[in-house]
Amino acid sequence: MELRIENNRGFWSQKTIVCNEIITLVRNIDNKYDVYLCFKNGNKSAKIKANYTFALPSEVFIDGVLETNVEIYYQGTLVKRIPCDRLIIQDTDNEIKAIPEVDALKSIIEEQGDTIKELKSKVEELSTKLDFFIKLWKEEGL
Repeated sequence: MELRIENNRGFWSQKTIVCNEIITLVRNIDNKYDVYLCFKNGNKSAKIKANYTFALPSEVFIDGVLETNVEIYYQGTLVKRIPCDRLIIQDTDNEIKAIPEVDALKSIIEEQGDTIKELKSKVEELSTKLDFFIKLWKEEGL
């Protein structure tokens, strides 16, 4: 599992993250900077100094939406804050798992796409029947 920092944004590399999973921070940041990960889920928050690997702090790995920022400091002064994809954390199958919000939205869109296809098929079927009844009505009116 990785948290990749690219183009001033953080991206999770995996669809599902479990509690205490070791995550590799992939970054192109000079070692002269101090890097911290800041987490917020509801009213809970945590901040850890980032080396090259870390685990999500248990106090924020709870049901809800986890917001993560990578903060870069130079000699104690914040020089950059990089937002990361949000994680949706939920209890599934008696195990707490986190899913990147982007992947959750893609799943919802796919489900809606199937529903839209079904509705379109039904509308076409009803339209064909309506055309038939309109034809009959016109023939009777002549």
